[in-house]
Amino acid sequence: VELAGWGDRRDPDQADRWRSTSHRMRSFADRLRHPDGVSPLFGDSTFDCLEMKSSRPLGNRSEWVGDYYVHRCAGDALIFDTGDMAADSLPAHAHADLLGFELSHAGERIFVDRGVFAYSGSARGEYRSSSSHNVLTIDSEELADVWSSFRMGRRGHVIDRDSECTQEGVWVAAAHDAYRFLGVPRVERYWFLSHEGPWFCWDFVKSSRGRTHLVTSRLWLAENLRMNQTPSGWRIAGE
Repeated sequence: VELAGWGDRRDPDQADRWRSTSHRMRSFADRLRHPDGVSPLFGDSTFDCLEMKSSRPLGNRSEWVGDYYVHRCAGDALIFDTGDMAADSLPAHAHADLLGFELSHAGERIFVDRGVFAYSGSARGEYRSSSSHNVLTIDSEELADVWSSFRMGRRGHVIDRDSECTQEGVWVAAAHDAYRFLGVPRVERYWFLSHEGPWFCWDFVKSSRGRTHLVTSRLWLAENLRMNQTPSGWRIAGE
């Protein structure tokens, strides 16, 4: 936006192109926001940039926003990341977070990504690791080999994604190949977002060697929430 203002006096055509690019960037960011008006914390994201908050109405919709699937209903929102961790040519700010998601209910964040709070040292590796995201891991192996502060070696890729709207709700699915080196060529995550009832999430692991694997699926709660065990299962409660 600042460049466009500078370019108006020197190259109006270029200024218009910059302004158009800025508009598309803002539109993309707006469509990913939670009901609280703030962006999710995928990758190297933080809450430090106050200008990222918006009060623009989001409305109810189900749509693909780039490689993200976003479903909104009243104050509920799912933001499902079905894209690769980064461009293979520039993985510096990537996290090992294939098929991660964030979710809000009644306007409040429930399941969150940890974002990033360090760019060096052991904390940097912790925040980039698979264990810091709402993802599934196999045999305690990372979805990607992240090292140093901005390096990434072995990594998986999203190999399939799809969605379908029905009378009962919305189906969304995606798959990745991060564990092919373990003989697991495909890990799938499915969502069913009922129009009138609850939302469901399933993970499927398909092994080509018939081996037994340790499968771990993590869920990160917003900092003001906790899990309570009840006779019928687990419930999320606030402070």
